[in-house]
Amino acid sequence: MADKQRRASALDMVRSMAIIIIPVALIMWLLTNNLDDYPVEEVDWRPVLAEARSTVDWPVEAPEGLPEEGGYAWTASRASFLKVGDIMTGGGGSPRNHWRVGFLSPDKERVYFEVNQGDDQLETFVREITREGRQVGEQDVAGRVWETWESLDGRTRSLVLRADPTVTLVTADTGFPQLGEFAQTLKAS
Repeated sequence: MADKQRRASALDMVRSMAIIIIPVALIMWLLTNNLDDYPVEEVDWRPVLAEARSTVDWPVEAPEGLPEEGGYAWTASRASFLKVGDIMTGGGGSPRNHWRVGFLSPDKERVYFEVNQGDDQLETFVREITREGRQVGEQDVAGRVWETWESLDGRTRSLVLRADPTVTLVTADTGFPQLGEFAQTLKAS
């Protein structure tokens, strides 16, 4: 009788392990299987830029000359313009005129680059966009001196250009040389 119980318990242990291992293996496979990348919803940012430029009395910075087609195309994935008092995402009125446009780079990593420009409460604006970052130096970009900022976790970097009455930021999770190359495309009108 004792021998039967011993064999039954060993068989039960094998069954129990299978019941646990099979679902865990299936979950691991599903989570590590490279699913097709979700398509990025492209936005038409030029009408938003036109609105910003027609509303404010300062030069609005925007990229020019970024490839839009083919293997080297930059994809615009975000564009917004808030006037002073417009309702922001978290509620409450915007304390500044705020122009924002974001692009995904054409390279394999698809780095997200964002341009932000605002005209009031500039120190608060810089802290928000740089993720409470700190200035780590300066960089000359096409004859303009930009401050280099880095987030506290060291992941996000920003170039900050102060030009009264505005501040312009170029931000991405990449190095300062790449930020500088992107910032060279910015033109104001």
